[in-house]
Amino acid sequence: MKLELKDLSIRYLDEYCKYIEEAQTTDPEEFGEEEINIVECAEATKSRFSDPMYKNVSCILAIIDNEVVGSIEYHYYGAFPTGMRMAYISCIHVLKKYRHFDVAAQLLKEAEQRMQSAGINEYCLIRSTKEISPSFYDDFTSDSCTSHTILKKSLCKDIT
Repeated sequence: MKLELKDLSIRYLDEYCKYIEEAQTTDPEEFGEEEINIVECAEATKSRFSDPMYKNVSCILAIIDNEVVGSIEYHYYGAFPTGMRMAYISCIHVLKKYRHFDVAAQLLKEAEQRMQSAGINEYCLIRSTKEISPSFYDDFTSDSCTSHTILKKSLCKDIT
């Protein structure tokens, strides 16, 4: 089982959308319960490649035997007063049947290397409340890491 790590691009768009569909089907409590249409997913994702809103978003895919089995998505941002260059990991997900094969750890390692190359000083990762793999977070409990409360407010109006 050879793991390849690739950037999300047009080349991997179909496989990515199949992965999203499988993740949503097999893991709705972690990935969302809203049904995803593969064609719409591909069209929407393709349009985001040229949308300036997504220029600081990176998505690395974990691929085994030409199948996307996991992904990590992160965003770069900076702070004017301090010059701090940071990243925020918004999602790490691995299909259930590929968990416990070190896929998430490899995705995180690759993302960290890319962040360091981009001059990122630190990154934030929200810990999942689901204890699927608590050992995954072991590196985040050292003295060099701090724990912060992340507050979230939706700006979308509920249209019903």
